Amino acid sequence: HGDRFIPFRAGANWSINFHRINEN
Repeated sequence: HGDRFIPFRAGANWSINFHRINEN
């Protein structure tokens, strides 16, 4: 049950946060 990091559920917001964390 990983209902906190689901791309197709969070939308494009997760992608932006994901890339931001990776670039940091």
